[in-house]
Amino acid sequence: MNEELKKRLVTMVEEERRLRSELASDGSLFDGYPTVIRDLHLNQANELERIVEADGWPKISLVGKEGADAAWLILQHAISRPAFVKECFPVFESAVRENEASVRHLSCLTDGIRYFSRKPQIYGNYFVWNEHGQLVPWTIEDPENVDERRKKVGLNTLEERIREMEEDVRKNNVSPPEDYLKRQLEMDEFLKEVGWIP
Repeated sequence: MNEELKKRLVTMVEEERRLRSELASDGSLFDGYPTVIRDLHLNQANELERIVEADGWPKISLVGKEGADAAWLILQHAISRPAFVKECFPVFESAVRENEASVRHLSCLTDGIRYFSRKPQIYGNYFVWNEHGQLVPWTIEDPENVDERRKKVGLNTLEERIREMEEDVRKNNVSPPEDYLKRQLEMDEFLKEVGWIP
């Protein structure tokens, strides 16, 4: 096991969590995509890319479960680097087949790529605020069978996940965006700027 690499990955995730917590406490985390966390995500994505180029994907056998989970989370947050995320997807998928990465994490990565590409998600991992101020799952492909797909990757039912998300919103005192339409336009502009959508 590469303890030094594991430590680098875990430290990056801890740094992101500290910043996320600070932004959540002052409310700015929930007001779009703050530049400070966007920059951190981009820098960490660039660092992960250097790691992948030097050592390959950080698998469980290389960095332990904690390190592998950290690598996935960094990739999950690499939304300013769509080409890198898409490039890593088949490598991550291969690691899952080898039991070197989490299938639940693969479901999140799958839905993330589809969400940011503005396509229906498969597993229902991504939630958005709607025009009525409710946090709801992003559009789901074949919604009648979503719970079956979720079960195959170790997720609870969509109904249970919706209740968990509602509880998180209440517990963390999170409010919907003041201007729903403005937020949607900002998101679309960001996705175009970084290359997720044309």
